[in-house]
Amino acid sequence: MMAQRRTLPPLNMPPYLFEDVPAAKRDVADSVVVRVDDREKWMESLSEMLLLCNEAAARRIEKVGLVNTKCSDGTQTKPLGLEYMADRLDTDDPISGFQVRSIAEGWLQGFITTTTFTVWQRNFRWDSHAPESGISEDDMSNRKWDQDNSLSMELDAQERSGNPDAEGIIWPNCAELSLLGGLGCGTMLVRLLMEQLEADGKFDYVIVQVRRPPPSLRPPSSAR
Repeated sequence: MMAQRRTLPPLNMPPYLFEDVPAAKRDVADSVVVRVDDREKWMESLSEMLLLCNEAAARRIEKVGLVNTKCSDGTQTKPLGLEYMADRLDTDDPISGFQVRSIAEGWLQGFITTTTFTVWQRNFRWDSHAPESGISEDDMSNRKWDQDNSLSMELDAQERSGNPDAEGIIWPNCAELSLLGGLGCGTMLVRLLMEQLEADGKFDYVIVQVRRPPPSLRPPSSAR
């Protein structure tokens, strides 16, 4: 059984166009970074977050020139969708993160959220060798990966508790980076979040879900 979210009120569109939002500078000199721990404040930003993801995807395609964005499993990549984002903002407990906004206008330039890792599958287990893990042959040959499954065994041995038919099975020692979007500040937000999690000292692991296109569709290293 999956968690059920409440019916949300209609979205209020932001009073600005995201095509007009400037990318944040690397040092975020013209931006302000705000920590947000209130669920309702995240909900109020949902329409901005959705439009930011669409704009970020459009700018990346324009810059890199990708004409085909299918993943290695054949499914189509796309920006974060409204339903997925609404589910995360409504069910992630606790929820915390950061927003980046332009100083002059208050326009959203980036966001990142984190929560305690939770699953609703009774038989969930970690296994880097399973086809469903998403580790491709390219990953095996060109990237560091859990070749001997030792990391998976470490994760599988972690404390967890809960009911998959109610609040879910919660892994208190594992954080999850749940939502991320940025115009020029994505890398900075990930680093900031990792530093904050390390400073808080509540988690031993950080979980990230990533779906990447196959090698032939990835941009050259100079464009990453």
